[in-house]
Amino acid sequence: MKINRLQIHNLASLLDADIDFSRPPLRDAGLFAITGDTGAGKSTILDALCLGLYDKTARLSNESTQKVDFNGDNVRLNDPRHLLRRGTGIGWVKVDFVAIDGAHYRALWQVTRARKKPNGKLQAPTHALYLMPQEQLVSDGKLETKKNIERLVGLNFEQFTRAVMLAQNEFSAFLRAQGDERAVLLERLSGTQKYSVVGQRVYSGYKAKLNDVEAFKASMDAVDILDEQQLQELNEQQHQYIEQQQQCQKRREQVAKHLQWFTSEQQLQHEIADLQQRIQTTSNSLERLEPRVREAQRVKQCWQIEDNLTSTARLQQRLAQQQTRQEELTRSDAKSVWQHGEQQQQLAQQQLRHAQQQYAQRKEKLNAAVALDVKIAQKKEVLAAKRSEFEQTSAQQLQLTQQSQNLAAQVDESNRRLDEYTTQLESQPWLAELVKNWSHYHHLWQRINSYDATYKEKNEQLQASNNELSKLEHSLATLNEENTTFQQSIQALEQQIVSLQPQPEALSATELQRQLGTWQQALERFQQWHSSNRQLVTVRHQQQSLHAELEQKQQHLHEASQHHSVLEQQLSHARQAYEQVKLRASEQITHLRTQLKSGEPCMVCGSEHHPFAENDDNNHAFAALLADFEQAYATAQKNLDQHYTKWHALQTEIQLAQQQIDNVSATEQQLKSQLQQFAQQLEPFIQGKPLDELSDQDFTKPIADIQQQYQQLEQLEQQLVKLRSELKVQQQNSGELQGQLQSCEQQRQQLQLQTQRLAYELETEQQQCQQSIAELREHFSEAPWWQDSLHQLARLWQQLVEQKQQFEQLQNEYARAEQQTTQLNQQRDQIFTKLESLQSQQQKLSEQLQMQEQEITDLLTERSTLVAHGQDPKAQLEELEESIEKAQQTLDTQQAACQQQQRRYEQEQSEYQHLVKNCSQLQQDIEELQKAFDVWYQDYRAFDEALTIEQIKNLLTQDKQQVQALLTEHATLEQTKVRFQAQLEHSESRLQQLVKSRPDKNLTELEAQKRQLDEQFDDSQQALTLLGARLENHRQNVERLAEQGEQLKDLQQQLATWTTLNSALGDAQGKRLRNLVQSQTLAILLGYANQHLHALSKRYRLTRITGTLDIAIIDHDMADEQRSVNTLSGGESFLVSLALALGLASLSSNKVKIESLFIDEGFGTLDSETLSIAMDALDNLQAQGRKVGVISHIPQLTERVATQVKVRKRPGGYSVVECE
Repeated sequence: MKINRLQIHNLASLLDADIDFSRPPLRDAGLFAITGDTGAGKSTILDALCLGLYDKTARLSNESTQKVDFNGDNVRLNDPRHLLRRGTGIGWVKVDFVAIDGAHYRALWQVTRARKKPNGKLQAPTHALYLMPQEQLVSDGKLETKKNIERLVGLNFEQFTRAVMLAQNEFSAFLRAQGDERAVLLERLSGTQKYSVVGQRVYSGYKAKLNDVEAFKASMDAVDILDEQQLQELNEQQHQYIEQQQQCQKRREQVAKHLQWFTSEQQLQHEIADLQQRIQTTSNSLERLEPRVREAQRVKQCWQIEDNLTSTARLQQRLAQQQTRQEELTRSDAKSVWQHGEQQQQLAQQQLRHAQQQYAQRKEKLNAAVALDVKIAQKKEVLAAKRSEFEQTSAQQLQLTQQSQNLAAQVDESNRRLDEYTTQLESQPWLAELVKNWSHYHHLWQRINSYDATYKEKNEQLQASNNELSKLEHSLATLNEENTTFQQSIQALEQQIVSLQPQPEALSATELQRQLGTWQQALERFQQWHSSNRQLVTVRHQQQSLHAELEQKQQHLHEASQHHSVLEQQLSHARQAYEQVKLRASEQITHLRTQLKSGEPCMVCGSEHHPFAENDDNNHAFAALLADFEQAYATAQKNLDQHYTKWHALQTEIQLAQQQIDNVSATEQQLKSQLQQFAQQLEPFIQGKPLDELSDQDFTKPIADIQQQYQQLEQLEQQLVKLRSELKVQQQNSGELQGQLQSCEQQRQQLQLQTQRLAYELETEQQQCQQSIAELREHFSEAPWWQDSLHQLARLWQQLVEQKQQFEQLQNEYARAEQQTTQLNQQRDQIFTKLESLQSQQQKLSEQLQMQEQEITDLLTERSTLVAHGQDPKAQLEELEESIEKAQQTLDTQQAACQQQQRRYEQEQSEYQHLVKNCSQLQQDIEELQKAFDVWYQDYRAFDEALTIEQIKNLLTQDKQQVQALLTEHATLEQTKVRFQAQLEHSESRLQQLVKSRPDKNLTELEAQKRQLDEQFDDSQQALTLLGARLENHRQNVERLAEQGEQLKDLQQQLATWTTLNSALGDAQGKRLRNLVQSQTLAILLGYANQHLHALSKRYRLTRITGTLDIAIIDHDMADEQRSVNTLSGGESFLVSLALALGLASLSSNKVKIESLFIDEGFGTLDSETLSIAMDALDNLQAQGRKVGVISHIPQLTERVATQVKVRKRPGGYSVVECE
């Protein structure tokens, strides 16, 4: 990596600087010095180098976040934009360098103000990278540019500052430091601070793990478990309570069964009353619907013949329409119209033949006449064009002749003006010189005018700046006095704040809030424990009630199952009986019975006596018997279906009851878990007391005490806040006063710079003005207007400007006149040429006109032989063709009309015959439908004699959906009534059976006995709950201790690992690992440093004392004697320090070749002898092929270095850079 060029613009004290290391004299010098007075800007050069490459500098690399005012902008103290020169709107740095890939690049860092104005708002800096020499943009984003530069240079910012800008003076302190101090210095120099942090984190991890183990042991000690005797007593008590509860539960179940009897009796009575009411309601509804139902049934019977009546009416309508159409066809005139059309067609054919004969006779002559008309028209068009062209040519000839005369007069006038302009230009030679070199003389006169115009103003500004400077110094003295007063007030307030600070042992507000929140949470948990306990009692009562209800329903289901088998047997008997009777009464049996004859055996039974075949009354008896058995079978089936419905309903109710019991049991377990959890959470607050003996007051009293402490702390904090607020106000006022002091100081410095700048500018402008007057005198002393007075020359400037403008205008007019004369001569020559061409063209046109007129006369004579004069042959041809076309159209029209009339006649004849057949068929269909209707009507009148045909039609007009809905409603009501009657019979039967099992005690006695048993059960249940909670808590604590024991083993194993790490690497300050790592870093550093030290001085070699961070010197001239570094002289210490600095540079850039080095310190404290040794060392260093820059203001150093970059101060607060 090599620096080729550094360009700086408006950075700190440097206005413009260009340091080119690729050109003489820096190109040929291996060692050069950057010299200048203190504050001139030598170190700014290195700052610019860092800015151009890394967007930050070594001097501003601290991580300060404090902001200060910078010409109206608040920027941080470490912001590199501080380097922008005051009073400027833009500043930049360009660094040209050779990268590790051998290519040339340019880095550009730039900062501007808004619109590049000095008073604009400070903008964010930009950073870009270009590939040279074509200046191709590589990147312009700050982050991307930084990454690219680090890749191309091979060093980051920290490595660059250690490898390129050597901190040699720091290694002088490094040589003489103690072990720990040397480790700290080496850590900072090598950038390896992270190892101290690692050592501290190892120690922190060990302490944290140790605290975890101790805290875990304390938590295990706080777990309380029962001893063997207590555990045995609790188990015995739990067994006794369980036996008591079981006995009580049996008695409760018996009482519950008796109470359930009264409940069932009441339910059945209500059910019977409800069913009776429903049956009555259904019967009333059936009675109201009976008339409408009879009417609806008549409508339903009429639906059978609806299609017949509709079809008959539709066919009768079609028959009437077709008969009407037959009459219309009989009266049609289609035949007469057809015959008339044929006559018109023959007449049109005769007219067409006549027109065609006329056209054939006159066609040939008329076509010839048309062709002659076309030729005549063409000849006339050509004649008219020739005449127009002849007239235009004559007009052009006249116009050109007039233009030629005008141009001759203009040429004469232009030549006269040229003679006048030549005379005027030659009369003022000094004015020609002024115009010729106008820009140069304009620049000289600008100096004179500027000095004459600004001298008085700048002199007044200089005096005003001096007066303002005196005022500012007085203001500074006043502000310093006010600042002292503010500082005293701030100290008094700080003392009051210290006196009001709480004692270290007092609890903080945060701790009090934490305790208050903990106790409030405990109170909330205690109230939740009481609520959950009450819910648990309620749930247990509910559970008992559900168990009793479930047992009762299971008993009913058992009874229903027994009754189910009885109903199935009844249904089976009824079905068998019905099938037997049905078999005997079937049609086949009846038919066979009719074939039996008296005295002949029956083929089934063999009997010769057949009473059923001989007596019809027996057949009627069979029919009645079949109906009875069918009714019995239907009743048995209905009873079984109803029983199935009730049986399934009971099963569903049992499943629901079981599900409710499961839900209640889950709720009970959840409440038990909540109670146990609340008890565990409340253990730290109850101090071993049972929860049922505590009240809310045991929690509210500590809460009130903590709130009182917190209020006292808040009052104290309010006083502190008030004092701190006053302190902050005083500090703000003091800060504002400091800002005013700083602003006044900046204004004073700016005024001083402004005064110096104005004096320097006045002197410089006066010198430049005198030089300009001397140069003007050399050229214009002979001019009539020349005067040596500066003021008079300034006043003459405007006159000279006007004369110069007049002279230039005269020159322009001369040039325009000369150009105009040339153009006029050219135009006159062109006009003469055109006139000659037009005369020749006119003669040719005259001859062509005579020929065209003769040809037209001959064609007119020929046309008169074919057509009379004035007639149009083309129009006559068109008239003949039009007459033929009209005759043809007439014939076509008559033929089409005749054909259409013929087709109409034929269609009507066909349609008439088809209508005759259709009418006959329709008449037959109507007769058949009428016969079918008569048959149905006679059959239906046998049931309803009063029904007429009109009534049938009226019935068919009723809405089918309404009729069907009415019939459906009637059927549904009948089925509902039957179902209610069956349910009523079943309920009455159940009530009769229930009365047989009436309990001995009445309802009041049973309810009192139930309440007493419930209280006994709840008492035992509560006692069991408390015992179970204590036993469960004991079991969980035993399990928790076992688990915690395993966890403690894991923690102890982790602690052993951390103890080993801490003993090897960790401590509170990170010294152990830091010294271990830095001992290795020191060994590597000494290896690189010895390589450079051997090149600087072959006498010495650095070594590390084993087991320490101390450094010793091996003196080869003293038989390799090991010496302390404290025995080195000043020059020897410099050599060793320089070797160490170069060693660090090699360590930081062991993969990058560094060809440019800068040394910015270390020479100011050397005596002449040591300085001589140092210079010899630098000569050896540059002999190794590196370009070394030494920054110093020591005269002895600069005398030894031939090539120098000098930074010189100039009035106005800026410096210039020169290479010599």
